[in-house]
Amino acid sequence: FSGTITAPLASGSYGIFTSLHQPPNGAIDRTPTSPSAWFIVDNQIPSIVGIPSPSNVITLPESTWSAIELEILIRELDRLNEDTLQIHWAVHPEGIGFSSQSVINGSQELSIIGGRAFGAEIPCVSVLNLDELLTSTMRNDALELRVWATGQDMAGHEINPVYNDVDAPLAVWILEQRIAEYVFSTPEMKPGDNIAAGDTVSLGLSISNTGLADGDAQIFVELVESNGARTRIDARGIQIEAGTTYVYSKDWVPDREGTMWIEFQIIN
Repeated sequence: FSGTITAPLASGSYGIFTSLHQPPNGAIDRTPTSPSAWFIVDNQIPSIVGIPSPSNVITLPESTWSAIELEILIRELDRLNEDTLQIHWAVHPEGIGFSSQSVINGSQELSIIGGRAFGAEIPCVSVLNLDELLTSTMRNDALELRVWATGQDMAGHEINPVYNDVDAPLAVWILEQRIAEYVFSTPEMKPGDNIAAGDTVSLGLSISNTGLADGDAQIFVELVESNGARTRIDARGIQIEAGTTYVYSKDWVPDREGTMWIEFQIIN
């Protein structure tokens, strides 16, 4: 036999019971008294209630890009359809706005941690490898990572898209930018005292680039006298690769007596 039923309007779990109607005389109905089947009526849509990972960070260091663990918490009291869960991500120029064109984007599966597909906070996770997708040129730019999630519960309801779509992502993280970062040593002068006019004085300074990108800089060296007069001794442009040190040296010969000092000016 076959038949149809209309699901109740109220949400909840319902059992289907069967029995024989008007059995023949002498027949014994041995149908179990327990439900022969159960079904769930679900009138609530799933929603995102938290993002535990990445936690307590605004900027994602480049060293973590090969395995960014994206964990979100979903509220669904009946049951999620795990096969439909996806995390979407996009890398955009930082600070331009949500209408900007993405640099790269993609989607991948979300997996339920622990296998329990219902609850007030269902943990779901996906590991994103940005390291293999971002080129060296991209890493020199200021970028941000945006994520949002989609999927359904077993009743076919879509995850709530409020503050959870491409125009209003769940979360935004800044990606560490490859920039030059300079560290300067204390300038040196040899000899350091008892200098006479006509002596050769060696001026020295080292500049280390501790950043992740190559950098350019300009150095101006000036002689400043006690009356405020300035004389430029040297000016040069330099390039310092990431992780290297540039050693500046210059010989200067004072041509007159008096109180004076040397100033190093570094631009960029």
